[in-house]
Amino acid sequence: MRRGAWFAMVVSALLASPCGATNFTVGSVSGCPGERVRIPVGLRTDLTVTEFECTVDYKASVLNYGGVSGAAGFSVDGDNPYSGRLKLDGERSVTGDGSVNGTVADLSFTVSPAAAVGTVAKVQVLDGTVRGGGSSSNASGGAGSVTVVAAPTPLPSGPPPAVDLAMESPDRIVPGENAVLGYRVEVQDPSWEGVPADAYIAVIPPTGGLLFIGSRGRFYEKPNPIVRNLEIDGLDGEIDFGPLPVEYPTGVYTFYGALAWPGMSPLKTKGRITGIDDTRFELLPTPTPTPAPTPAPGP
Repeated sequence: MRRGAWFAMVVSALLASPCGATNFTVGSVSGCPGERVRIPVGLRTDLTVTEFECTVDYKASVLNYGGVSGAAGFSVDGDNPYSGRLKLDGERSVTGDGSVNGTVADLSFTVSPAAAVGTVAKVQVLDGTVRGGGSSSNASGGAGSVTVVAAPTPLPSGPPPAVDLAMESPDRIVPGENAVLGYRVEVQDPSWEGVPADAYIAVIPPTGGLLFIGSRGRFYEKPNPIVRNLEIDGLDGEIDFGPLPVEYPTGVYTFYGALAWPGMSPLKTKGRITGIDDTRFELLPTPTPTPAPTPAPGP
């Protein structure tokens, strides 16, 4: 082909092409098995569009087509010639000037109840045509997807459980005696049974400062659960701290207990599942031995 003829063809093609790209877009969403989801189909063009047509392919083994609705002033009809393919026809129902840059249709699908969590189902516009101002133009396609996710765990509906702390040992003890803390979780509504929670027990010693008791009996200045991912149920038990050393400061020891959502701080209201319960004991000084009586002198 002569150079002059090739140049003329290129110029003619450029003059016949509209300014700016015209293309369809498809959104990406997530949904759990059995859930109904909506996927936006967008159109971006500098043309004043009055009508459009496009073909949409989707993964029929994961998605069940449920219908289409128009947006941006378009009324849209959908034809499902066979499972896995859609033909969309849109007509602008209102007079509008200027370009179209946004959602023109919303596709509705139901995720198959048998869909495996983690599956990604592609939804793709293969080709399309737009018309307006007495002319038409091809529009390139686009792709989106539906990602299958696990169904969220329903939140309990009844009153939350309650935590009860009480000293099983005497309220006043001396070094060498055992300090025994009793705990109980009372389920007030069955919907809470089996819900995971972090259990916290903290103590304020006579010297001040809040210390959290860890799973191995260590003390932490920052929130540290004594049990992680505890499944809520009616339970009770005891924590025996053993004989208290004589080196422990004397005074009042106050214990606090609560259940919190896993990974959330019990110091914040939104992080707690239960209210905070408390109990206390007082450590007394080591008693001074009473001296033995001096025997009376003999005759």
